[in-house]
Amino acid sequence: MKSVEKISEKKAKWQVQVDFGIVHKTMVLEGEVTKIEDREMHFMATGAEASMNGMASLRPLGPNETEVTYVMDFEGKGPLKAIIDNFIQKRIKTDTQKFAQNMETRLNSLKT
Repeated sequence: MKSVEKISEKKAKWQVQVDFGIVHKTMVLEGEVTKIEDREMHFMATGAEASMNGMASLRPLGPNETEVTYVMDFEGKGPLKAIIDNFIQKRIKTDTQKFAQNMETRLNSLKT
C-alpha cells in the first residue's frame, strides 16, 4: 500500500504497488465500506486493473487472542487480467498451504 486518500466517511482511494515478477504496476482502486455490523466490515473496491469485494471480521477470544476472518473475491481487468488472475490464484494456493502447514505444526506440538 503506497497511500490511502480518504474521500468520505466510507470511501477512500487506495494506491497499491503490485509486483508480478518483472511487471511492476501501481494500481489505483476506489474502495468503499459497504456494511458494518457487530465485528464485521464488508468492503468493495474497483479500478482499471482489478475489482474486489470482501469481508473482514475480528472476534476477541481472550485477553491476548483474537480470531481474524478475511474473505475476498478478486478479479483482474484490462490488458493485465490474465497475469493478475494467475498471480492471485498462485498466491491463494501458496498462502493456504503455508497456513495449513503452520496449523499442523502447532497442533503436533500440543501432543503429549
